[in-house]
Amino acid sequence: MLVDPDGRSAEKNDWVPDVDKDGNVTYTSEDGDNYNTFVDQYGESSADEVFNSNCDGCFDKSATFSDGEVNLNSDKLHKLVIGTEKTTDGGLFSGFA
Repeated sequence: MLVDPDGRSAEKNDWVPDVDKDGNVTYTSEDGDNYNTFVDQYGESSADEVFNSNCDGCFDKSATFSDGEVNLNSDKLHKLVIGTEKTTDGGLFSGFA
């Protein structure tokens, strides 16, 4: 299950991570996903690692994928990039006016 920790992704497409019973990790595209949406979600180093490790980097990084069109395999579950916004309240009430 993908958790959207700060609620900002409700309108965005996210790559959906999954771990099967054998521990195999996959990331499945949603409609409109591409390399850049993976970077936004997991960071550039994770995106490079995952995209380059699948079929020897055969995925076009400029392509846009449809829902379920691409399942990328990974040897690990990557951490979400939560954001880098700076707040005056130490992040305690980010997003609240």
